[in-house]
Amino acid sequence: LQVYRLLCIHVHAHSLQPKEFLFPYRMQQFLLFPGKLSLLKILMKNLATPIVTNDSDLELVDFKLSPNRRIGKVVFKDVEREGLFETGTFLKEDKSRHDICVSSMAGCNMGCKMCAIPYSEKPFERRLDAGELVEQVRFAINARAADINGEVVNSVGFMGNGEPFGNFDSMMQAISELDESDDLIDHVSISTMGINLQLLTRLADAQRGLRLPLNLQYSLITLLSDLRKRLIPLTTPLADAITALDSYSEKVGSPVKYNIPLIKGINNREDDLRGLLQFAKEKPQARRMKLSTFNPFPGVPYKPVSDEGVDRAAELLRSEGLNIQVFKGDRDDDVFASCGQLRNHIHCEK
Repeated sequence: LQVYRLLCIHVHAHSLQPKEFLFPYRMQQFLLFPGKLSLLKILMKNLATPIVTNDSDLELVDFKLSPNRRIGKVVFKDVEREGLFETGTFLKEDKSRHDICVSSMAGCNMGCKMCAIPYSEKPFERRLDAGELVEQVRFAINARAADINGEVVNSVGFMGNGEPFGNFDSMMQAISELDESDDLIDHVSISTMGINLQLLTRLADAQRGLRLPLNLQYSLITLLSDLRKRLIPLTTPLADAITALDSYSEKVGSPVKYNIPLIKGINNREDDLRGLLQFAKEKPQARRMKLSTFNPFPGVPYKPVSDEGVDRAAELLRSEGLNIQVFKGDRDDDVFASCGQLRNHIHCEK
């Protein structure tokens, strides 16, 4: 305990920089959750390599915080298996909410043209196990405790590296563990590009036994099926996906959120927006629209719509009576906040 207190003082003096922070965090994990490693082994291992938890043997590869400490980006790897993967940790400005963006894979095998991961030296390495998914959440909660005064509500989104429906069993096991935990989590969100949609039946059935609400988001991008197929080569055909998603929404009694990151010249024309309006009004109880910013990265041929352009698009839809969410993203080039960017940066450095 005395060593632990000294390490805490050391961390405080260094403004909770990631490398120093992990020493007391790892000690805390040992003290609260004794496991297979002895105290001596923990100390020896931490002198060389930061370990996140006792159970999953994750190494912290990098941890970047924005200057205002609102945006955090973490890259992990397992000590015994190949593969880098990210976790995002985002605080609202008033620190009332903490959004945790969890990866389901080390990389991704979808090959989406507007995502940073396919442009990496190692686009896909492996699927993560349930323990690695849960430990991302627990690390984020512990790592951000010093930035939060009082209680904060945590939301968990399976929206990081990898397609969640490509690692469905691990994701559902992790959700079950989080559902039974004492962490202050108020809901879980899952974002899919639209594969293995036969699993929607299992997802709907699983919700009956969960305490936490589950929200489903579909990355629509565009209603032009041929264009969407070029952007997301491995996805389920758009018409089939929409039929499956409408059926899921009816079964669970809540709408599916359709996310449209606005990309210049791809989906931001007035005809595109009016198509979204018609699509949403066809089944207003089953479909909710969300406009978001597209975050560019080196090598991608696509350009974002300005924040003002996003606002104009939202205003057009709202003027026609559509209740639409706008998400302008958590962007910070210094911490490579967008999905896949910090992982790519580390691979390039290697």
